[in-house]
Amino acid sequence: MRMKVAASLDGRTGLANGKSQWITGEGAPGWPSLAGARLRGSHRLRHGEGRRPTALNVRGVDTPRQPLKIVVDSKFETSPSARLLKEGQALVVGAVNDAKRITSLKEAGAEVMIIPNERGKVELFS
Repeated sequence: MRMKVAASLDGRTGLANGKSQWITGEGAPGWPSLAGARLRGSHRLRHGEGRRPTALNVRGVDTPRQPLKIVVDSKFETSPSARLLKEGQALVVGAVNDAKRITSLKEAGAEVMIIPNERGKVELFS
């Protein structure tokens, strides 16, 4: 397993005002082409999609495939119209059995899994 984390020395992944970008440096763009999957939290997807809508796709590097896009979304609040769902294979992992939201995500092309922990969040260590 390989993990790339974009974080500053203070442990943050970006500035509170949303202006930070390219926190990982020049060599990082090639790493996603080696990944089988890329994971993103739903909050980042909902609030960052306008700025970088295809951030889970590999860009600027020749690759024969795009990685599986995984969204961790405890309440299945990801919009069925999210661009991410239209750009290839996507998996939305949640913690609640909300039939209406799950059906709309599946109709939009997403694969859906429910993996709750005891606190009602997604269990990441299954």
